[in-house]
Amino acid sequence: MSEDTPSSPSRTADGLADVLLGFVRCLGAEDGNVIYVSAPITTGRDFAAWYPEQTDQGTPAYWARLRAEIITPNIERARPLVRECRTRWAGRPVIDPTMLEDVAGWAQPDYHRFWTRMVEQHAGTVVFSEGWQFSTGCALEFAAAHTAGAELLDHAFAPLPTAEGRRLLAEAAQTLDAIGCDSSALRAAVATLPAEAPLTAGAVR
Repeated sequence: MSEDTPSSPSRTADGLADVLLGFVRCLGAEDGNVIYVSAPITTGRDFAAWYPEQTDQGTPAYWARLRAEIITPNIERARPLVRECRTRWAGRPVIDPTMLEDVAGWAQPDYHRFWTRMVEQHAGTVVFSEGWQFSTGCALEFAAAHTAGAELLDHAFAPLPTAEGRRLLAEAAQTLDAIGCDSSALRAAVATLPAEAPLTAGAVR
């Protein structure tokens, strides 16, 4: 899907991202003290099942269904996880990326760049919601969190080893390939992660 393909962000978007990151620091974010909740918004596991049934990709009707049937449910599904994080880590900022409204002039790569910068600069712990591995944004955030040395947790707050994340991404990339969706970001994330465990047969290399 072209709307979910990473590319270089614009200078204007980077400038606005600087402002937003500065504002987050005003609210108490510091290096390593943020709990970041990584959740699919425009894609995810349900999207992988939904997309093959669509015959009018790119049309206004398609985008309306995507928002109603994928985006809105994804956002609602993230709510309980965010609430639990705020209960568990009451003294630390918890960032919920699903709450950022559409930013005028931003394309999908601009959001990806902003959130990965947030993870790289401030996240000490990243909690990944169920089905995160099917999301371009979450894949990039997983790679960023690994590089930054953040604690990685799954939706049940169990440790999410890098090797397991790599395996999940590789399998999700295969699924997206099979339905004709772009898996390049997932493959790129896999390529940045250490191969300390063998991939499953036929997985991305």
